[in-house]
Amino acid sequence: MATKKDALIYACDPVCSVSVFKKKVKKNEIVYLLADGTDVTLTFDPSSPFQSGTNPLSISANTFSKQKGVSRKVTVSYSLNCSTCGTPSTDPTIIVD
Repeated sequence: MATKKDALIYACDPVCSVSVFKKKVKKNEIVYLLADGTDVTLTFDPSSPFQSGTNPLSISANTFSKQKGVSRKVTVSYSLNCSTCGTPSTDPTIIVD
């Protein structure tokens, strides 16, 4: 049985936005972060929900970053910054459960 692949897609619509505003992932789960047509920077508060620990995390336009969720429960909000459009007024969330 194939493993389910989870993805978050970042794009300008018309401000910098994400496909799932409040994303739940399982501990140690692989998540693909895709930048659709714009460079994207994610700044996590207080720290990254991913094992890489990269904060801020930058993704070049039309590429992706493969990340693995941390091994503990955590809820992290993050700010979005896209190179080709304005920033959103509220921050999205990633919940590792």
